[in-house]
Amino acid sequence: GLSNIPKEGPAILVCNHVSFIDWFILAGAIKRPARFVMDKGFHDLPVVSWLFRQAKTIPITSRKVDPETFDRAFDTISASEGFARPDQLAGDISKALVTTLMGLTLAIPATAALTYFRNRIDALTGDVADIVEQLAAHLEHEAAEPAAPARRPSPAGAPS
Repeated sequence: GLSNIPKEGPAILVCNHVSFIDWFILAGAIKRPARFVMDKGFHDLPVVSWLFRQAKTIPITSRKVDPETFDRAFDTISASEGFARPDQLAGDISKALVTTLMGLTLAIPATAALTYFRNRIDALTGDVADIVEQLAAHLEHEAAEPAAPARRPSPAGAPS
C-alpha cells in the first residue's frame, strides 16, 4: 500500500499491469512527483501519446528492438532528480519479487476463471438468442398460414 512508498529519496514503483492505466492511478494516489517508464509501443499510440508526453513518461524497448530508445530511456532515468545508486534501489528487491509472485498467484487463476465464465456466458447468450430466433420464426410461420375453414357439425345421421 501507500505506506510502503518512501516520503522522500529515490524509489522505484512497479505496476503489475492489471490494466493500462496503472501508472495513471498510481500517479494520482502518491503524494510525490514520479516519472513512469512504459513500453514505447504503448507510449506512441496516437490518441494517448500527447498525454504521456505531458506526464513526462519515459518510453523504453528492449535493446534488441531499438538500441537508441533503450539507451535514451536509461540516460533519462539516470539524469532524473533523485537519481539513486543501484545498491540503494536493490535493497528490498526480494520483497518486491515476493509481492509480485503473490499477486500473480492470485491474478492468474482469477483471470482464467474470468475468461472461462465470460466464455460460458457468451455461449449461453448465443444459445438463448438462437432459441428466441427459432421461436420467432415459428410464430411468424404460424401467423402466416391461413386458418383452416371451420367445419360445421353435420346433422345427426347425415353422411359426412
